[in-house]
Parts: sequence; structure tokens; C-alpha cells
Amino acid sequence: MFKQGEDKDFSLISVTYGELEKLLQSPGNHYIFFGATWCGNTYATIRYVNQEARKYGIKHVYTFDTILDSTSGKGSPFHIRDNYNNGSHPLSDLYTHLVNTYLPNLVTEDGSHGVVDSKGVGATRLQVPLLLHYNKNNAAQLPGTDQPAGPVTDEVVDYHGKTANVDAKPQLTAREYMLNWYGTTYDDKAIIQGGFSITGDDLSAAKNYGRKVNNDRDAYIAQADHFYSLLNLRGEIAQAKTVSLDGYSAGRVAAFKKTLAAAEKTVSDKKATISATDTATKNIANAVAALAGGNNGGSGSGNGSGSGDTGNNPVAGNADNAGGNDSTAGNKPSRKIVVAGNEPLSRTGAEATVIASVALSLALTAAGALALSRNRGDAAAAQALSDSTRPTSAR
Repeated sequence: MFKQGEDKDFSLISVTYGELEKLLQSPGNHYIFFGATWCGNTYATIRYVNQEARKYGIKHVYTFDTILDSTSGKGSPFHIRDNYNNGSHPLSDLYTHLVNTYLPNLVTEDGSHGVVDSKGVGATRLQVPLLLHYNKNNAAQLPGTDQPAGPVTDEVVDYHGKTANVDAKPQLTAREYMLNWYGTTYDDKAIIQGGFSITGDDLSAAKNYGRKVNNDRDAYIAQADHFYSLLNLRGEIAQAKTVSLDGYSAGRVAAFKKTLAAAEKTVSDKKATISATDTATKNIANAVAALAGGNNGGSGSGNGSGSGDTGNNPVAGNADNAGGNDSTAGNKPSRKIVVAGNEPLSRTGAEATVIASVALSLALTAAGALALSRNRGDAAAAQALSDSTRPTSAR
């Protein structure tokens, strides 16, 4: 699941049901990853959720398990994401409440199955593992995604898979990118063959935002990388729009506006490559610096001409806009960039809040690393949530 030593660069922090609900009630932007200790696909993907989050400077990944005691199997009475079924899953009401209250526009391949609680109320059945971005105040479909309008702004799913299409009515569905546990390897140069679900056109560079992939693992990494990169760019654009242009030369203002317009074009392009979104993000940061005479600024082309899909330019500063990477749970900005003659630009991308809902503290070979996640999580959650909003454990 994790390589030795990766626990030293860990973003995963587990939360209880009550803590998750409090976070979903709080304003701002949150990343959510739902998973389960019994799920081999969760074992396979969680490493890359953490890896890509760290790549974009995200420090906190809150984890939640759909089995509340984090130790039982899929048939456990503590498993909330299953039908009530005459009391075999007595806590199903917690699941329907969570999804129907906070995730009304959830898109999932397994959604048509649904979960029915003790009162006969149904809810979309999310498929674990599932990584999504959430902003409770968002009511629009954001640029660059097929996600329907609502508080769930983005998901790591194939919105236009072969078996389902997000535009289908009445049930919005999409095939999800998932790995098999036995199809993963710690060796980044090799992968255990067999058991893959993604084949054919779904492995093409066009479907993976410019990445050439030949297996489920690399396809998932590409999808997750694009997910974080797109959100990063949206936030950077929103922050750039707050910059006062008073007092600067007409030439510098024109160059800044040109770069910003190019970035907006890139973020709206659903086929934009990871390189294009990363390059556009970097160009905006350079354009802001160029206003004060710092450098030449980016070319503003936004065409992905940057070298490779490295995604290692986490320059998002990101205000409290849906799709940004702001810190909404009490974390202080990591730094401030002061543009001469203007108000400081808070750069809080490195402090972005990610909720990832897999409590993997007892999971097989990564037990030690995940226990550390739990310990760090308690401290980080206590810091992130004020005393007035700190939820009571629902375990």
C-alpha cells in the first residue's frame, strides 16, 4: 500500500462520522475520499491520493471509513453504506442522511443501486474508493468538468465511460477509475499484470489528459493528477482576479490580462492536458510577479507547452471560491506575496483542506503508517476545527 518511509510525508488524517459532517457543514473547499478497510480498490488507490495531494502542496487529507468501527468486514452492522434490510445494517439511516443532505449531485457508477434506510428513504450509493471536491455553497457547474451543478464540484470518475454517461436521465452515472489490489506494485517502473478493468480507448492519452498509460494504476494517477491540477488552476484564477491593477503601466496590465484570459480558456477546456493546466497556473504566478517587475511573466498561451506533466508548481493562492484550494478550517496562510502598491495576496494552497474518507489505520501491510495517520489526524483535526465546531465522535 505504501512504501517504507512514505509515512514521513503523509497527508492522511482520519475523521469520525461526526467530524466529517461538521466539515461538510463548514464553508470553503474540501476534498473527500470515501473508502473502506475491506476494499482492495481502496488499498490500491489511497497511496496515489496521498501522493498527488502532496505533489500539489496539500498537507491535510482527512480520511473516513464507511464502516464506523474501521475493523469489521463489508457485512458488518457498522457498515452504513448498505440497505437497512430488516435490521442487518441498522445504521443505514446515517448514510442516507449524509448523502441526501450534503451530496445531492453525487455522480457514481453504482448510483442506480441506491441504499434504502429503515424509513424506506433511498440515497445514491457511492462506490468506494471515491475522491471528490466539495463546497457547500456552490450552486453552479464549474469550468472544466462534467460534474452537475451542486456542492460536489468535481469527482475522479470517467463521466463519459462506455457503460454509463453523466448526461443520461434520470440517473446521473459514470464509470469510476479503480485499481485492483493485486494489480499494484511498489515499483513505480513495473506493475503486476492481470485483473485490469480499464482497456481500449480508456487508456488513450486523450482520455487521460495527455498522459500515455497502459494500465489501471497509471490511468488512476492521471485522473487524480488532473483533478488536483484543475482545482489548483481554478483557485489561482480566482485569486488573480482580486489583484488591483491600479498604478501599473498599460503594458504590464495588458500582459497580465492576456495571461489571465488564456488561463480562463484553459480551465474551461474539458480536454486540456495536465501540462496545460499546470502551465497556466505557473503563468499566472509569473504574471502577478511581472506586475511588480519581478520577471517577464508567463507566455499566457496556456497550451501545455511546459515540459512534461510534472504538476510540481503548486502556486495556488485560492480564496474561498468553489474549486479553489483555500484553507477553510482555521489554518493560517503559508506565505504572502506582496505586489508593490497593492494588497498582499494570501497564498494558502499548501494549507488546503482535503477530506479523504478511508480510515485505514488497521489496514494490512500499512498498519503502522496508517496508525500514524490516526495519531496525526487527531492533532491536526483539533487544530483545524475550532472548539465551537469540534464534533463529537460518532463511533
